[in-house]
Order: sequence, then structure tokens, then C-alpha cells
Amino acid sequence: MPSLLIPHGQLIYNGYQFDGAIAVKVNAEMAWDEAQRTIIYQRVKIEVEGTIQNDFGTDTDHLFLRRRLSQVGRELRFTGQGHGDIVVNVGVGGVRDVKWGPKPQVFSWEPIGAQNACKVSWEVVTCIPLCDYAEAFAGVMSINYEVSYAVSDRGYTSRTIAGYLELAMTRVGNTIPDNADAYRNLVNPTKPLAYKRTQTWNVNKAKDRIDFSITDSQIESPNAYPAGVVNIEVDHNIRWQRANRGAMTLRGSIEGSIEMAADQPPSTAWGWFLLIVQNRIAHTKARGFPVFLDGVRVTESLFGRKVRGSVEYRILACLSDLLKASGLWQPVGLNWADWETSMAPNVFHERGYSKLQNLPSNDTIIDLCGGLFNNLTEPQLVADTIYQDKDLGLSNDVPPPERSWLSYDVYVEPYRTRPVSRQSLLQSETPNVIVDPQDYTGFEFVAPIGDDDVLQVGGTDRYGVRIVGLGTRASWPIPRPSILQWEGQDIEETHTDFQQRIVGDYFGQPVYQAAFSTEYVAKNAPIGQVKPKANLEACFNADGQKAP
Repeated sequence: MPSLLIPHGQLIYNGYQFDGAIAVKVNAEMAWDEAQRTIIYQRVKIEVEGTIQNDFGTDTDHLFLRRRLSQVGRELRFTGQGHGDIVVNVGVGGVRDVKWGPKPQVFSWEPIGAQNACKVSWEVVTCIPLCDYAEAFAGVMSINYEVSYAVSDRGYTSRTIAGYLELAMTRVGNTIPDNADAYRNLVNPTKPLAYKRTQTWNVNKAKDRIDFSITDSQIESPNAYPAGVVNIEVDHNIRWQRANRGAMTLRGSIEGSIEMAADQPPSTAWGWFLLIVQNRIAHTKARGFPVFLDGVRVTESLFGRKVRGSVEYRILACLSDLLKASGLWQPVGLNWADWETSMAPNVFHERGYSKLQNLPSNDTIIDLCGGLFNNLTEPQLVADTIYQDKDLGLSNDVPPPERSWLSYDVYVEPYRTRPVSRQSLLQSETPNVIVDPQDYTGFEFVAPIGDDDVLQVGGTDRYGVRIVGLGTRASWPIPRPSILQWEGQDIEETHTDFQQRIVGDYFGQPVYQAAFSTEYVAKNAPIGQVKPKANLEACFNADGQKAP
């Protein structure tokens, strides 16, 4: 075996012992963390110069040394030189290099005696810890981060924590003993209440460092999200318009979309939507205003986790009660603490819902001397819970009679008739109209022919009034309206038509519709100017009637 002579001490690498080295030089460089706050290890470089001599030539000796001294991560002993012992990667439980070393750097050759002698230079670098105890050669070597804040023009804040975690690690044959990805749980800053979190984790090629970026963004919502919900957009709309048929109701709707977290069945969104609807409607009912449901719609995203819903209803109240009866700006009965609890196990977990993790067994050190690539294996996701039919939870209550009207159109029409008799003189028939069966535009009259009829007025004018209308009512039949007096006069009913039917069942309550027309006669002419009557008032008595 060739020898590099050293006069004292011991220098061994990868089982090769140097003896007789001309010169040994050691240089220690301090490696600081990126925050420049502490030294995380010492980078020690050992430089050796020696000679090889062989009367039969140094080819074989030189090749042997190159192979032995070019291996990475092997045992290194440097003792008895007055420097302090450096013993790395020797045995079990001793100090180990913290950066995949020791790492040979340079192996140079210079002939000094033709092919029979040469000068050899060799360098090796090892990174060793500085702790007072030898066990500090594995685990987390450094964690550093920086924080940035962004405040929008609306005053909402987002916070980003970006940094890295670095391990002390060296190889064991062609395997790695650890993986920085296993230490995500150490980087778990407290998330402010009512904030969303997004995370980025990047494991480097050596698997001894993970760079992270964690952004918490303030949720721009006055109400807490329901548990298990990652995104929600729901609008509450109250409207009134003249076409409301009597202006006796306020029309309302609650509609929007809810997206569940990956660990929640999408069907759960429908239950949360109904809860929001019920809470808002409860505010209206608590103020004494009946609510009548008109329609409901639910839409499933077949290849997503969103559920869109819509509930339409009417508040049986007058326009003056719009804000009081609407329930707008009222809490929806949720709180942020419940939402945070539901998000923490999976959505805001450092590994998210799927818990993907890069394990040491996923990686193998591969070089030309050996090692097989391991395909990445990851945990499989659990199938979603199958939705079971559930009660919609929406039903109409029986409103009080005076608040049960959905619409009521009524017209009060005064009329006048004259007792006129028409007397025709006996004369020959002479047509004065041309009827063309091919002409659909109407009759064509010619000049009058023959003698005029005699019109004879048989008394004073006769006066009357009629009430005509259409009504729609929830839960209660519609009474036939009547007029008791007209312009101070007693009147008598002469003719009436009244038709009533149930037009449908709305969430457990029938809806009645009636059309009516009733005529009355008066004893004499009304006094003063007769004006058109306004529609019936928006509020009715306990019997559901209101005389015009």
C-alpha cells in the first residue's frame, strides 16, 4: 500500500491511514445562518501534501489512492496533531458531518521522479457542529423566517411568513437518514381569527432544507363562515315595486354559493345554506311579520365542491315596514371559533387535507457506483361521504288572517244608465252594410237608408256601482267583498259573479285565488263629483276583509 508519511499523530480517511505526509494544513471557516445571528457549524478543510515512490511505477498506487480518497461521507480521523481531535462518521453515536460529508475536494498529482515518484495533494472538507456535546449532529440545524404585511385600500391585512428550515444530515450508504419535509409541524405560526391561510413548501434536492411561505389573509366578511366552509358568497335581497299587486307584500330572496373543504361532503353546503335562510327569516318572524315561501332552487357542481342555492319568499308587510321586517344586517347565528376548529385539522394543517409527505424512504442517493430510484409513494385520499336524502327544512307557517294576502286587485266602478226605448217605424228592408267574407278588417257601412228610429226617454237617469277584482291569499279562503254604502246612499246588489280555486300548495300551505264582479244599484244620483276609488288598503281586519 502506498504511504504518505506524517511524523506524528494520525490522519485516516475511508480506512486509508496517511503516514509520512510532508505537510498537513487545517482551515476552519464558520458557517452562519441566513439571519447572521448564530454559527450553525464549522466548515473544516484539511489539506495534505505527500509523496508516492515505487520502483515499478506509481500508476497503480495513484489509482488506488484516487478511488479510496474520492468517496463521499466516509470515516475521517485527525488526531494527535495539536489541533484537537476531529473524528467524524466513525462508529455509532459519534459526531457526524452535518452537510453530507466529509467531501473530498481536490486530488492533484505532480511527477518528481519520472514514473517512479510523484507529489500528491489532497483536500477534504467536513462540516461539524460546535456544541459542547457530541450528539448534536442530527435534527434541525436552523430555522429562520421573515414577515411582511400588506394592507389593502379597504383596510384589510394579509401577513406572509417566509423562511426555511435546515437539517443536519449526512448519508448512510446510499440512503438518507432524515427528510426536512418531516419537520413542517415545527413551522406552525398562530393564525389570526377570521383569516384564511395558504401555504407553500419547497423541499430541496438534498432533502435537508425546506423553504416555506405562509400567507394569512383577512376574510372580508361581517359574518363568520360556517364550519367546514372554505368559501361562501350569499346575498340577501329585499325589494318592493308598484307591480306587487296592491303593495301588500315585500319580496325577498336569499341566494348564493357555498364551497366545502375537501374533507367535507359537498351536500353539507345545502344544510348550511338552509340554516342561513332560516336565521334571516327568523328575524322577520320575531318582529311579527309573516313570511310566505314562494320557491327554492339548488344547483350542484358536478366536478367541484360548490353548491348554489336560492330561496324566494314574501314578507306580508307594508312598504313602510321594509327595513324593520327585512332582517337585513342581522347576524346569521355563526361564530368564527367554530369555523377555526373545523379548519384546523385539515385545511390549515401544514400538510393540508391529503397529508402528502416526502419521506426518507422516498429518496435514494444515486450515482454510478450504485443506488436504485424509488418511485414516490403517497397516501391515497378517502372517498367522499355519499349524500343521503334529508328533509329540506323549509315550510310555510299559517299566517294570521290579516297578514295572509299575497295580492288584491280591486276596482270600484260607478256607472249610469238611462231608460231609453227605441221604436222602429214599419218600412221595407234595405241593407246599409256590405259584408265581404274575404275581408277581415270589419264592416263597411254605406249612407243611411230609410226612416230613422224613434228614441224615447222613459224617466230619470239610473245610477249604480260595481266592484271588480282578483285576489290571492295564503292559507285562508278569500271572502267575497261587498259594498255597504256608496256616496252616502244605501245600495242593493243586483248581480254577482264569484269564482275561487286553490292554485297550488306552497311548502305545506294552500294558496287561494278568487275572481269576482258584483253590481249594485242606487236609489238616486250621488251628490257631488264621483271620483275613481283607490285600491283597497294594504292591511286587513281579522276576517281578512276591508270594505272600500
